[in-house]
Amino acid sequence: MTTNRSSIIRIWNQYWPHRKIIIWITGVVTLLAVIISLLLPNWYKSTAVLLPPTSQGLPLGMMQFAGEFGLGSFLGGDSEHNRIISILKSYTLLETVAKRYNFMQRYDMDNLEKTIKQLRSNIDISIEKESQIAVSFWDKNQEEVADITRKKS
Repeated sequence: MTTNRSSIIRIWNQYWPHRKIIIWITGVVTLLAVIISLLLPNWYKSTAVLLPPTSQGLPLGMMQFAGEFGLGSFLGGDSEHNRIISILKSYTLLETVAKRYNFMQRYDMDNLEKTIKQLRSNIDISIEKESQIAVSFWDKNQEEVADITRKKS
C-alpha cells in the first residue's frame, strides 16, 4: 500500500508545478473541438435491408449450413447475393438515382461520371449475418436520404 501511495504522490508532485499549462492546453483543445464540431455539416445515414430469395427451393437454414462449409456459392447461395449487389452498384441504377435527385447540381459536378463516383462513395452495401443485404446511403439532406433508401418505384 505504501508503494502505491508513494508512487501516486511522486506523480502528483511531478505534474503539480505544470498544472496551469496542462489546464490551458486542455481548455484550448476542448474549445477547438467544440468549434469544429459546430462548423461541420451534419451527415445523415439511412439503411434499407433486403432479403434475397433462397435459390433452387433450398431452405434458408440449409443454405446457411452449406455457406459455413464454403459450399454456398456451389449451391447458388452467394451468386444471388452477388447478382443483387452488382445491380445495386451498377452504373445504370446510380445514373437513374443521380438524375432523379439532381445530384449533379447538389454535388456541384460538371459531368455525370464524377457525380456517380461521388454517389458511389456515399453508398455502403454489406451482407449481414442472416444473409440480408444492407444498403446504407450517406448525405447531408435528411429527407432525401430517407426517401432514396425507402423508394419502391
